[in-house]
Amino acid sequence: MNSRLLAIVLVLLVVLGIYAYLSLTRKEIEYPIGSINWDRENPSNVSASYLLLSNWINGSVLIRTGFPYVGEFNPFTLTDFLYGKDGILPMSIKMQQFVNSSCAFLSQNNTVVMRGYNGSACVAYPLYSSYVIVKNQLKGNTTYLINLSKKPVNLSVSSDCVEIDFPPLVKIFSPNSSITEKNDTVYIITKPTSYLEVILGNLNRRSPNVLLNSNALEVRKWLSKSPTRFNTTLSSEFNISLLLIKDDQNPVTGEFVASPVPIYYYSWVRDSSFDAIALQMSRHFSSALKYWLWMAKVQNSSGTWYTRYNFYTGIPDQTFGIPEYDSVGLFMIGTVQYYELTGNKSFLLSIANVLNRSLQWEVGNVKSSGILPQDLSIWEDNYQYNFWTQAIDDIGLVYLENVSDALGFNRTLIMTTVKQLNSTIQKYFYSKGMYAEYVEKSVLFENGKSEVVYTPFDLPDSSSILPLAMGLMPINSNMTLSDINTMITNLTVNGGLARFLGDTYHYTSVLTDSSGPMPPWVITTLFLGYYYAMAGNYTGTKELLTWSYEHSAHGLLPEAIDPRYGNPLPSTTPLTWSAAMFVINYLMIYR
Repeated sequence: MNSRLLAIVLVLLVVLGIYAYLSLTRKEIEYPIGSINWDRENPSNVSASYLLLSNWINGSVLIRTGFPYVGEFNPFTLTDFLYGKDGILPMSIKMQQFVNSSCAFLSQNNTVVMRGYNGSACVAYPLYSSYVIVKNQLKGNTTYLINLSKKPVNLSVSSDCVEIDFPPLVKIFSPNSSITEKNDTVYIITKPTSYLEVILGNLNRRSPNVLLNSNALEVRKWLSKSPTRFNTTLSSEFNISLLLIKDDQNPVTGEFVASPVPIYYYSWVRDSSFDAIALQMSRHFSSALKYWLWMAKVQNSSGTWYTRYNFYTGIPDQTFGIPEYDSVGLFMIGTVQYYELTGNKSFLLSIANVLNRSLQWEVGNVKSSGILPQDLSIWEDNYQYNFWTQAIDDIGLVYLENVSDALGFNRTLIMTTVKQLNSTIQKYFYSKGMYAEYVEKSVLFENGKSEVVYTPFDLPDSSSILPLAMGLMPINSNMTLSDINTMITNLTVNGGLARFLGDTYHYTSVLTDSSGPMPPWVITTLFLGYYYAMAGNYTGTKELLTWSYEHSAHGLLPEAIDPRYGNPLPSTTPLTWSAAMFVINYLMIYR
């Protein structure tokens, strides 16, 4: 073999070797129809399939981003247009040619950006306006389908506009496009680079660029209210998390959606309370106030709340009937903190009756049984006497005691109830160096007498961490330290903290997008981050904030992380409570 032939052979071998290597290591960025094919080893290749945008006053829109969701392959769609007291408008706007997004995220200008193999699209709902802007830059023409689920009073089509009068009146402009209508479905064929301008109400057209510039200015102004010190690594995640929380709030009534994804498209009182706390700690007081006033309005006569509510109407979801009583303590914690941050005594007095009903509910139960009733909180997997609820509601009473004089409440009664409930918690829940997830009640009969016994369920559960960090016990007590160390030792998975030992949620129970059991959750990991901050270990808090950011979906924090591969689990991405815990932790060390 001569030298030239040998050189050619060597070159071919090198090329084939490189090709083989790239084939084995390439990162998948496209998502073909018929499969969910995210790259588990690269968290940045997971995106949100559903996101909400709001104008923060009276309107919001649900966006299906085109990223595959648990076997569903929906093209980019705008739906669930909420418009003030008119509620959800009976229309949706779907882009036929934008089926599979390879990337979707929320920008720091509060716009939703989607990218795919055939181009990109961007959605904005400029703050305090009634305009929704869709800008697209694609490889070819595209067709928008405007589907109407209810026949309008009037529908008219012109060369660049369609007017739909439900009422209210909706105008959709698309310059240099072809617009036709057939059987109450409107077809808009646009150029590769084009835009839609959706106007809700009888308003005139405005320049999309002017609207987008105004939106960017208002968003920056809103974000600047937060009392934070700048951190280049985590500040962008802080901003995105704040914007997500605000967009996930019903702008009319005040409650928050747990997540824009279908399975969590409700307002859980527990999750929402942390969302409001994150906003008021960020000095966005009016947003938090709207939620606390909504919560006061929907309280049950018993002094408790339903577990979850319809996100749009605020009507309780009575199909989810098993109670969760942590809302009692969280309302006390959140409203008292709001008062302490703002000094707004008129607000505090306006909810005095609400607080008193909750107080009397706790007092009555603790006086008669020494413990609060069984419920389903925090993980909704057992109906027991759960540590989380007992502890959170005990902490709520401590907060209430701090403002008892301002409210004219009986301080001695509150202190007595706090002491009795805390005594029960310490007596029955602490076992084997940790606080049990729950205790089971039984009655022993001996020598003609009966005795109520509570037996702890000794399984490491990370829900003990946050109540301890919030003051149930001294932060450096032996019992607190033992519990925290037990949780870290038994529940640390892939850098984060799982909920409890043997957790199969997301694996074989309900959702199945995890490669194994015990996926670490963002909220539980940041429970530990909160504890670190309270203990003065700010480095520990920062490390867990960084971990959360690095396992986000382009800045959108999921519910949980795959225990083996580290990718965000897409079925519940983003989770609003995860964003709230990030904001709260961030403020603990950077304000």
